[in-house]
Amino acid sequence: MNISTVLGIVLSFVLIGVAAVLSTENVALLWNPLGLLIVLGGTIAASMIAFPMKEVLRVFRIFWIVLKNEKLYIQSDVAELARITSALQGTGFAQLEKAVQTVANPFLRLGLELVVDGASPAQISNILTYRIEKLRAREQAEANVFRGMAAFAPALGMVGTLLGLVNMLTELGGDIAAMGVNLAVALMTTLYGVLAANVLFKPVAMKLEHRTQQRVEVMNLVLEGVLLVEQRRSPTMVKETMAAYLKEHSDELSSGQRPNDAAKEA
Repeated sequence: MNISTVLGIVLSFVLIGVAAVLSTENVALLWNPLGLLIVLGGTIAASMIAFPMKEVLRVFRIFWIVLKNEKLYIQSDVAELARITSALQGTGFAQLEKAVQTVANPFLRLGLELVVDGASPAQISNILTYRIEKLRAREQAEANVFRGMAAFAPALGMVGTLLGLVNMLTELGGDIAAMGVNLAVALMTTLYGVLAANVLFKPVAMKLEHRTQQRVEVMNLVLEGVLLVEQRRSPTMVKETMAAYLKEHSDELSSGQRPNDAAKEA
């Protein structure tokens, strides 16, 4: 579980809840089911108009991905590259194909399979770059859904407020206290829209974009490593080149070893 994401969501709602309780004597006025329905239901409906249905339906799965603590396992990929390079120098292509099949990372395995098949560096680069761009486009589309929802939610909140104001104006000349309550309830939909946009939808979109940037960085690193293998570079050179890259991007990338790799070394 991604502790920072979960903690951020919980902390945001706790602080908002505490502020709401301290700012009013009647907390019940802050609960407006109709306004919440307008904001959330309207946002989902608008998203269905703006985006393909399959992308909107993936919202809940994507949100779960954001909550997960997904590791990139860069060190494991570097170790795999060094192992394959050693196998290539020791036995040549005779045993390389068998060694490639044990590689855990599908993207790295594809690149090494291209090397085994005798693809040129240009062909390897083109195929793997296409895969990288395809992943970037798909995940950016997922982030765009949340950015769209962040734009729709405040607007739908304003719609709920306008409906509440119309209801309030119909009571002009009546009880002033009742009009004040109606006005407070009407404004709650705007509050719901702003909170949904800035506490949930927009942060999730930014989290997804950051995750995509990290994954693309790692895939570019793997691409460079595969090209080094194709050039028959030594295992030491592969490790040093990858280590230099990791050191340069240590602030952007979170590395680690896959659990099965760690168990092997233990």
